[in-house]
Amino acid sequence: WLVESTLVEGCIGETLSAALAREAHRIASEPLAKCALLRIAEDEERHAELAWAFVKWALAKAPELESLLRSLFAAASMRAVDEEKEVADGLGTFGLHSKDRERDLPRPR
Repeated sequence: WLVESTLVEGCIGETLSAALAREAHRIASEPLAKCALLRIAEDEERHAELAWAFVKWALAKAPELESLLRSLFAAASMRAVDEEKEVADGLGTFGLHSKDRERDLPRPR
């Protein structure tokens, strides 16, 4: 259970959150929002790195989990992308993505 939740919440969720925060930082024009978004992106990146390291370690200890984690990764990746699409339109000044802009964001593979 721990490895599965780390994969979904840490590897996928934190990686996607970091990418969205980086993109929000890039498009934001309001200085305080840019500063906050950069700090958020860096924090999310650290969380994702830790999650990926844990999953790598867990797979080294229990390689039989690989098949399960691969199928879980595929399903959870698509679900995470769908959830992130619920960002409000028209607030680019504060780093929020419009629906059109989100189509151009990187997606988990």
